[in-house]
Amino acid sequence: MTSPEVRSGASLPGLAEAGHPGTLAVDVRGLEKSYSGMQAVRGVDLAIRAGEVFALLGPNGAGKTTTVEIIEGYRTRDRGEVSVLGVDPGRHRARLKSRIGIVLQSTGIDRYLTVRETIAIYR
Repeated sequence: MTSPEVRSGASLPGLAEAGHPGTLAVDVRGLEKSYSGMQAVRGVDLAIRAGEVFALLGPNGAGKTTTVEIIEGYRTRDRGEVSVLGVDPGRHRARLKSRIGIVLQSTGIDRYLTVRETIAIYR
């Protein structure tokens, strides 16, 4: 299994000048996740500053989606530390939900749910 490649680049204009220079928006240390003995994420470390443009690149099966889902608080981690805007998404997902926006890649359940059920999932 190939680990995802981490690339960090340009900052968005305005955010650094707005009093956020150097502030970490996402801080991940030693992240690990396995499924039935198969290690999907192995020792991922990320430090993404506020306003920074960030890309997580890698082949299929490299652990990109699992890593992002852990950062979002949608999946549990086996080991490591994760902080998003100063909040641990694995412990305080409700506090984080109002502060971040997420666009899912795809979902296979929406067609089976009522509008009310779909809204309840993403609330």
